[in-house]
Amino acid sequence: MNARQACSVLTVILLSTALVTPASGQSLPRAGTGIGVFAGLYSADGIATNSYYGARYDYGFQGGKFFVEASLGIGSLDSKVLESVTSASLFESSRLLTYEFDVAYDHTPTGPVPFVLLGVTGIDQGGQTKFAGVVGFGKRFVLSGIFDDRMIARLDIRDHLFSQEFNNKGSFTAHNLSLTLGLTLAL
Repeated sequence: MNARQACSVLTVILLSTALVTPASGQSLPRAGTGIGVFAGLYSADGIATNSYYGARYDYGFQGGKFFVEASLGIGSLDSKVLESVTSASLFESSRLLTYEFDVAYDHTPTGPVPFVLLGVTGIDQGGQTKFAGVVGFGKRFVLSGIFDDRMIARLDIRDHLFSQEFNNKGSFTAHNLSLTLGLTLAL
């Protein structure tokens, strides 16, 4: 399964939660500071899908309905297809580094509707740095009974949108998708 297929599956899962009524007494994702880690897939448009992991810091306010976050993600641009088709290299290295700053709105923190997220990111793809817009959505789930209801699981889908050009063949809008699962500890 590639990242685009995985994102489609996760989209269906998140949207299908609209049919589920939350348990009574379920805790809200807390307002205040949280630190967390995430892991998943990063699909660089036209290149490859590889593992992706990182850390995030967030701050929630207004009862957890709004949150801002900063994150750092690390991955790879390795592509077996590109290696077998051409001996030319698109980038100086296969390293991927992202740093994001986002604002999110979660209309129903304990309900079925996913949060929406907008932001900006810097992407270092093999030595080439680009700035991109970020759009995404996801869902946060309080893991009841763990660390006094301060542990939160997260599912996220994000799209990094930016102008990309390979070998002076004209530019196109790249859609680098990420699909991650994370854990956040509310402090």
